Amino acid sequence: MATNIYVGESWLREQYVVKARSLKEIAIDLGCSEALVTSALRRFDIPLRTNNGNDKLTKEWLQAQYAAQKTIETIALEANCSTATVSRKLRELGIVVRRPRHESAFDIIGLRFGQLTVLEKKTGKVVCACACGRKVRCTPGSLTSGSIQSCSKCAWSGIGQADTALVMVISKARSAALKRGLQFAVGNEFLTELYNAQGRMCALSGVRLNVASNAQEHKSGLTTASLDRVDSNLGYVEGNVQWVHKDVNCMKWNLRQHEFIQWCHAIANHMPIQPIGAQTEVALTESDDNADASEWDSDLWRQVTKNAASRPI
Repeated sequence: MATNIYVGESWLREQYVVKARSLKEIAIDLGCSEALVTSALRRFDIPLRTNNGNDKLTKEWLQAQYAAQKTIETIALEANCSTATVSRKLRELGIVVRRPRHESAFDIIGLRFGQLTVLEKKTGKVVCACACGRKVRCTPGSLTSGSIQSCSKCAWSGIGQADTALVMVISKARSAALKRGLQFAVGNEFLTELYNAQGRMCALSGVRLNVASNAQEHKSGLTTASLDRVDSNLGYVEGNVQWVHKDVNCMKWNLRQHEFIQWCHAIANHMPIQPIGAQTEVALTESDDNADASEWDSDLWRQVTKNAASRPI
């Protein structure tokens, strides 16, 4: 379980205030404790719910709200409690709960998504048959979003959609963005078309990008394509995304594009050109400032490597 969380205020406010989700539900999504979620709410000055709404959640009041076709989220907001509390009260009072909207996703049984044909519903998920004959168990949302279109073996062997491996890179970027509370409003089709429109080359360096052809190559780090935001203050939206080399994305970090380019020009004009991968030896003269400089460089490098390790590239 995580001992620290990195979450945006807008995402947390939407989950806790707008959707009226409980601390436990949010903690499960973030993989942390409820105490950390509480700490984040206080840090962003988001008022905590002071009670569970039990005084207001009478059978008569709930029946009236539910009969008015109000959603559980709306009822929770009015009662100043979580959706989990409302759901529990409905069950305890014997009020028949309407089928959640997401369950309509199971109506996709018999439909085909990429190489997968939906066969049946099973414990909250669906069982699909891949064109190769293998069975795949997944959520309906992963099919309708396009993140899964074949079994894992076909995805890496090329039997599935031509850009299935790229879709996996997109899915990883999407998951990381949502965990950080960033908007992700671009689909697989748009990002695949963008990748091809760039000639499968880095938008900033012109270097050829690569997507691993199998799982072993991917684990070895041969996938170099990385999704970047032009303006790091904005989310992943059309007009603000581009495909770059993962090393470029790591160096750009949270800089805006024009700022990053200015730094690149400054470094290129100041330093002699070295071939990529070449080792450069720097001789330090003995002075009183050397110890401080070395210590500063060491601290900076630790911060850079820490940032790089947390990037979804």
